[in-house]
Amino acid sequence: MMLQVLPFLPWDELYAPFRQAGTETVLTCSPTGVLLHTASADVITQITERRNDFPKPTYMYSMIDIYGKSAISVEGQLWKKHRKVITAPFNERNYHVVWEESIHQTQEMLSHVIGSEASSASLEDVEELTSRTALATISQAGYAVRIDWPESNENQARPKDEGKPTGISVRNTDWVEGKTSGHKMSYANAIFSVSTDVMWLFVFRRSILKYFPFKSARRASQAYIDWGQYMREMITAKRDELNSSVYSKQQGTDLLTNLIKSAQESEHIVQDQSTGSGKIGVDGFSDDEIMGNAFLLIMAGHETTAGVLHFALLLLAMHVDSQRRLQMEIDNVFGGKPPSEWDYERDFTPAFNGMIGAVLSEVLRWMPPVPGIPKWAPTAQSLNVNGEACTVPKDTVIALHVPAAHRNPNQWPHGKPSNPQDLEYERSNSNDDLGEFRPERWLLNVKADRSSKASNEESVQSATGTAPGLYRPRRGAYLPFSQGARACIGRRFSQVEIIGILAVIFQRYGVELAVDEWASDEEVEKMNDEQRRELWCKARASAKWKLRTKMQALMTNRMVNAHVPIRFVRRGKERFDAEGW
Repeated sequence: MMLQVLPFLPWDELYAPFRQAGTETVLTCSPTGVLLHTASADVITQITERRNDFPKPTYMYSMIDIYGKSAISVEGQLWKKHRKVITAPFNERNYHVVWEESIHQTQEMLSHVIGSEASSASLEDVEELTSRTALATISQAGYAVRIDWPESNENQARPKDEGKPTGISVRNTDWVEGKTSGHKMSYANAIFSVSTDVMWLFVFRRSILKYFPFKSARRASQAYIDWGQYMREMITAKRDELNSSVYSKQQGTDLLTNLIKSAQESEHIVQDQSTGSGKIGVDGFSDDEIMGNAFLLIMAGHETTAGVLHFALLLLAMHVDSQRRLQMEIDNVFGGKPPSEWDYERDFTPAFNGMIGAVLSEVLRWMPPVPGIPKWAPTAQSLNVNGEACTVPKDTVIALHVPAAHRNPNQWPHGKPSNPQDLEYERSNSNDDLGEFRPERWLLNVKADRSSKASNEESVQSATGTAPGLYRPRRGAYLPFSQGARACIGRRFSQVEIIGILAVIFQRYGVELAVDEWASDEEVEKMNDEQRRELWCKARASAKWKLRTKMQALMTNRMVNAHVPIRFVRRGKERFDAEGW
């Protein structure tokens, strides 16, 4: 696996090794090879901008090709072909769908968790909730199949517009159980399992998983078969639809339809000189390649978004001042309008350019989805390190350390720690506030036009993926979506989705750290302010300890074998006045 081949630093190390070494770039040699570790914005930018000199080590990603090759696992001319085909589906028409579906699924989720009458509800496994919400959103925006929450619309997954030809029949998809004709698992179960149990599919031969004694391994084996079958049915149906006389350009806003359309447009006819006949040229996309990229959409789009949402809720529950400022911003941007009246064209940009975008940017800085970005030097290359020309030896494996770069005090504005006696990560950032979660660091002092889209494209000097109305880090310092030619093409998709979900949640609700482990609701009601503060601080200390000690980098940065429970609370019904605590 990638993390066995390229040993990124443990999560709790962060910037500490570079701080202790007194340098931002380190070259290590061992019997297993040469490794270059860097948290330097300048070095990172040189490496990411010279794609041919420092390509992606694709052998580290071969395990992802369980359905076929994808853009993440190829390089050179093959990568250019994949990139050309998969870029086209990501467009403003699709982002409208993402916006609308994010709003719909979040409303359904809140109804499922809290109900229509209750004012609050505690939740133990936040990651599962955000995972299901993100998965349901990407199912609609990615494949035009809506997955509703269990008590909604008879548990059906269906095409969004049943009156239009989509080629996909309505399937009964109870989220927990259910079979459909020709499948052993429902669509919803298959897509959820293939994304959450995926490590079984990556590590072991898929032909033997069904014999394993572990239920999750057997479930992964069946999900691999069923989801693949569902996808092949969809590809066939959507291809027939695209080639039919009833197809309209107003249809097909989902990514899969546009991926198939882009693949078809990439084919060209090559004249056979010996026979005079034509045949499909080398640029044609195979069904396996469509499948591989469709699976990549699930892995990259669902896993990372779910993780960002998970940590956004936890961090906002721990930092109430920032949460209150976020809620005030939502009130200003949406003016009290219900989500059904929100408009992507009108509302997304001002939301992205204000406190909502600042929260997203800070979550991505503080807890980036991936621990690092691997590169490789197939031949000896020169790099400028601290003003000196240095040679990177042939076959050097390179680790761009994302969490360390995000906490590098040499390339980020910073102040003193807000509480030197209670540091988040004392070994990494004991002299600055870069170890702290503080969304306000992204807000500019000058008043910006938050409705403007003029600066949406990054300049050469600024980092990839930041809002034009917020602070723009220097290039190479901020890497949640990587940068350069191989930067994440789903960046905007994810930003639209997360902004929509956060806005719906915090318009009506807040999140608190759940204290059920230490006190019942009845006991909390009888407490005075000082007792409540003591209780909340105990919950916050527990959450901080888990964030420090229970993080692991699997496919993405995740909390393992631990949960930080939270409580959704209707605004005005909060139990802990934790501002300033």
